[in-house]
Amino acid sequence: MEIAPGVSAVLTAGHTPGHQSFVVSLDQSVGGGGFVFAFDAADLTGNIEREVAVGGRIGAGPEVSVEQIRKLKRIAADRGYRLVPGHDPVVWPALTRELASRETGQRYASLSVLEGTSYLRIAVIGAPDILGAEKTLAADALPRM
Repeated sequence: MEIAPGVSAVLTAGHTPGHQSFVVSLDQSVGGGGFVFAFDAADLTGNIEREVAVGGRIGAGPEVSVEQIRKLKRIAADRGYRLVPGHDPVVWPALTRELASRETGQRYASLSVLEGTSYLRIAVIGAPDILGAEKTLAADALPRM
C-alpha cells in the first residue's frame, strides 16, 4: 500500500499483529534504487541471512516470522533493493553514512528511524519534488492493513 510517493507499507505480521515494514524507492536525482526496511520483522542481519525468526513475537509462531522475512527478501530481490534489518548495530550506522554521502549537487536522501520510537524519517533535502519535501511517518498513524 503506497502511503506517500515512493513509500509503501507492507504487512509483515510475524513480530506483532499488524506490524508493517516499508519499501522506499529513491528518485534518480539521488541515485535511484531503494530499500526494504524490515524493522521488527527482522531485527538483525542474521535473521535475514539465516532466515531465523525474531525472538519476540505476539500471537504468531516462529514459522510466521520466517515467512515474513522470506516475503521481504522476495520484494527486495524483485526490485534489486537492499533489505535492511530493524535493529542491527552495524547496518544502521553504515547505512546512515552511505546515504549522507549520496550527494548529487544539493540533493541527498536521508532515511532514519527516530531513536526510541516507531517513526521512519524520510528527508530529501534540496529536492522537494522527490517525496514532496521531508516526511515523518509514524507506524501507528499509518493505515491499517
